[in-house]
Amino acid sequence: MGDKSHYRRAERFVLAASLSIIALDFQVTTKPIVAQGERNIPRLSDLEPMQTGAAGLMTSPLAQAANRPMAQQPDDAEELEEVTVEGVRGYRAIDATTGTKIDVPLRDLPISITVIPRQLIEDRAVTRFGELADNVAGVQALTGYGGLSAASYVVRGFDLGGEGFRNGFRDFGFLSPRDIANVERVEFLKGPASVLYGGGFAISGLVNTITKKPTANPLLQLGLTAGNYGFIRPSLDAGGPLNADRSLLYRLNAAFEKADSHRDFNGSESFFVAPAIAWQPSPQTRLTVEAEFQNYNYVFDRAFPRRSGPGPGTAVLDGLCALVGPFEKASWPPRRGRPQQVARLRLSFVQR
Repeated sequence: MGDKSHYRRAERFVLAASLSIIALDFQVTTKPIVAQGERNIPRLSDLEPMQTGAAGLMTSPLAQAANRPMAQQPDDAEELEEVTVEGVRGYRAIDATTGTKIDVPLRDLPISITVIPRQLIEDRAVTRFGELADNVAGVQALTGYGGLSAASYVVRGFDLGGEGFRNGFRDFGFLSPRDIANVERVEFLKGPASVLYGGGFAISGLVNTITKKPTANPLLQLGLTAGNYGFIRPSLDAGGPLNADRSLLYRLNAAFEKADSHRDFNGSESFFVAPAIAWQPSPQTRLTVEAEFQNYNYVFDRAFPRRSGPGPGTAVLDGLCALVGPFEKASWPPRRGRPQQVARLRLSFVQR
């Protein structure tokens, strides 16, 4: 074998690639590198960089702008005032307590919950719970017994039977009225998951009403709502601390409502008051006492006011009314029946 057997020829190719935003072109330049002997093959770090030309390559405007020297700002440049842009989230709530008993972000819950916040209730001037169904998909409102203003709904085609929740506790509101004056938000849980969290009358969902709580910041809000058919509703929302260290807080909500109807001989009158006191001796301990009282006077109404007195079928109508409950008999035209008086008391103790 000759001396050439002790030599090995190694070729390496240097690839130069040129890239443009507008055009893409590759130019390959080869340069043989001869190494004598097996132990004398040059390393990659020993190779010198080689410049290659990119002939005919179109330069993009972005590349041209990057190669230009930056213009210096003049000395008399005017500084603009700082502008702060704040986004408005609208009526979308980010958390809910229904179904978990704790504040959990809605994006982390595998259930369908729609929250109606207080801001939406005020902007729409809502006076009946049934009006909230207009903002929830798959939910329709039902009237209470005899036309009462109650929190009764049909969720995904199933009647909840007037059953609901108030601050997470069961509340049957079909036979007694409910006022929206002290409501902070209403949460609608839709779907069969409601049976896991207390919804027993229907598998379609449940409705949880969250009431207003005592606040540490002074609050005073007066409202007046008026409408046709003699509707008038003044309201009061007050709250704040009762002592200097703000360990004793209060909240007071009150409303009076009087209205006639588009049908003759019909109408209603309501007075509602809801005081609440919270005692917080430490950041970890909180004791809250909430009370509600409502006097609701109305005509028992199922599209036609109840009729009593002489006339055909009077005995039959009186007999049917006697079966469903005692009502005050009235001569024609009917007048508002016996007032309903509803009182509630709730005690809440939290220790973190």
